[in-house]
Amino acid sequence: MAASFLFGVADPYVVHLDLAELVGSQECALVVQTVVRIGGARYETATNWTVRKTRQPPTPQGGVVEVQTLHFDQEPTTDLEELAGYLAQVQERLVVETDRTGQLSRVLNKAELQAKWTALKPTLQARYRTSAEVSAQVLDQLDIVLGEDDNLERALRQAPGYRLLFPALFGRPYYTAAAQPGSTVLKGFLGELDLALLTETLLAEPASANGACTVQVTGWVDETQFPAAGVRKAVRAITDRLDVDPSLNLLYRETYGLGPTPYRGVAHAASYVRYEVPGVVGREVTALLTTLTD
Repeated sequence: MAASFLFGVADPYVVHLDLAELVGSQECALVVQTVVRIGGARYETATNWTVRKTRQPPTPQGGVVEVQTLHFDQEPTTDLEELAGYLAQVQERLVVETDRTGQLSRVLNKAELQAKWTALKPTLQARYRTSAEVSAQVLDQLDIVLGEDDNLERALRQAPGYRLLFPALFGRPYYTAAAQPGSTVLKGFLGELDLALLTETLLAEPASANGACTVQVTGWVDETQFPAAGVRKAVRAITDRLDVDPSLNLLYRETYGLGPTPYRGVAHAASYVRYEVPGVVGREVTALLTTLTD
């Protein structure tokens, strides 16, 4: 629902998002652009992706959503990017359960995905037999990702596109003048290092009369958990320098537009994450979601 009510009057400065009130289905287009800088080298990839989200009746845990991939392409077409396209085929149909905040919690049709991967893997082993990018170890690692534990769920929760498709926005009020504190983690931000962030979430402006609203999230490094020793070690491995400054520049923004009510989900969204150890290594990820259906 959109605006909260006080003495029977809608308060446009307070919005409470309820996952159980989402209705209908959506077709969404996603674009994810990634830029990685290592020293003077620069690497770019771009993914274009269209999905249909179909909601099933709510559960006590949250919700169940089927995600059908309608289109997927990724550039440039190196072996690794081509492999991403094959994995999109394996995940062409996902049935996921969300928690009460709307965040992806479990993949319910994992057996179906495993069967597709088992059938596809011999073809990929033959195709990439001489590839310098896609080794046998890379393909074997995907056995683990698609295994019975929660590796797949953790990978999807970190993927920029899935973060926009399943944002943890629901079950709480938002205000224009008082931020909702929170936290998140950038997994593998530098090698195997994770980066803990603190966040604030605000209603960007008063909600419209029809319920349309925009929620913004800002994040910054949690200095109490910053892995300075790990950053120093990783940068030394990249540069072979001993006099390493482990400082980190970070910009973290997310924006979610909803409405008008009744909500079908997030109508449009964007996320931008940029972090850099100055002059050494950096990463910039821009993700955009646009709803294609009314």
